[in-house]
This record gives sequence, structure tokens and C-alpha cells, in this order.
Amino acid sequence: MRDVRGAQHLWAVEWEEALARALMVLERNLEQAVQEPKSAVWKLALATWMKDTVHARSNWLSEKLNLGNPTEVSRNLSRYRSQQQAKDPTWTILTATFFNLTP
Repeated sequence: MRDVRGAQHLWAVEWEEALARALMVLERNLEQAVQEPKSAVWKLALATWMKDTVHARSNWLSEKLNLGNPTEVSRNLSRYRSQQQAKDPTWTILTATFFNLTP
């Protein structure tokens, strides 16, 4: 059980670091994430990028970015991927800046 907790701690550290870097690049902060709508496009782009690159979990992203419950997060990210991602400037910024982390 200790190994699992240790791994979860390491994941959380990695997720926190990636989130901090991405927020800095986007010139955003967690306060804005909490205040803006759950479906704000920049938040969906960031959450999608976090899932794709550092494999952040929906429940963690939901808490950090105020995205609603994890089921809602998954639905919104699927919709974002299919309808907005290709033309979203936030996605372009994230993938261009962190190209070596993008799968």
C-alpha cells in the first residue's frame, strides 16, 4: 500500500509542476480557473493537455481547475477534442510551447 501512496504523491508533484508551468505560459492563475465557467475553453484546453502529457486524473483536474464532477469533465473534454481543439489558440500555445511533452 505504501508503494501506491508514494506513486500517487509523485504523480501529484508532477501534475502540480506541469500545471504551474502551463498556467505561466498561458498567463493565467488558479484564481481565474475557480472564477471562470467550468466549460471555459482555455480550461478545457489545459485539462486536455494535462491528461495527454502527464496523465492527470479527471478528479484532480476537476478540483484544481473547478471543472465540475469528474464525469462532467470527461464529457466536456470529449466535446472539446471533437469540436474545438483543432482551432483553439490555447491548445496551439500549449502544444507549441511544450512540444516535447505532447504525445
